[in-house]
Amino acid sequence: MKTITQIVVTTAAISLSTQVLASERPWYVAPSLSYIFADDNRQSDDDFGLQLGIGKEISDHWNLEASAVYDKLDRSNGSSSFNQRGLLLDALYKLDNDRSFDPYLVVGIGAMKNKLAGSDNTNVFANAGMGVMTKLSTHLNLRADVRYRYDKDDSSIATENNFGDWVVNVGLTIPFAGGKHHAMTAAMPMHAAMDNADSDGDGVLD
Repeated sequence: MKTITQIVVTTAAISLSTQVLASERPWYVAPSLSYIFADDNRQSDDDFGLQLGIGKEISDHWNLEASAVYDKLDRSNGSSSFNQRGLLLDALYKLDNDRSFDPYLVVGIGAMKNKLAGSDNTNVFANAGMGVMTKLSTHLNLRADVRYRYDKDDSSIATENNFGDWVVNVGLTIPFAGGKHHAMTAAMPMHAAMDNADSDGDGVLD
């Protein structure tokens, strides 16, 4: 029974791996430059930040992305700064799935680490917004979005329980994993590859 179970599990794992490799929907990286319009209650200046994501199309209309975010917001009085690092999981819904111009909605949730003048805490944060992707070339898309970011930081400033910032992101989407074509090529039997290499059948490879 144990051997049969191992065979079934191994077969299922191979089958799942084959399906993942054969997927026509690529993985991609999404680097972005952010500009944060800080909540007035932070008493901080607006400033730039960075976001780096890795994502995958899971259907014609849905993408999933996991991102790391970073920004530093100087206090208006110059005494300290909000140093923020976060991990974020987003779902993107493309409204019409036009590959050359894709407007989308985005919603996500994650964890944000805030450091401010001796205070060091990690809190839940979430964002929601809308944006657009447009194709620059076969392997490069330009994207931009506007998001409202809710930060459940109730420790950095004693009188505040949370903050709401507006974030504008401008960046790229760069596919990096092959789809079905690459998986089928890798799995092609040797004799089939040889046949394809000798198209006229004269025994001399093309």
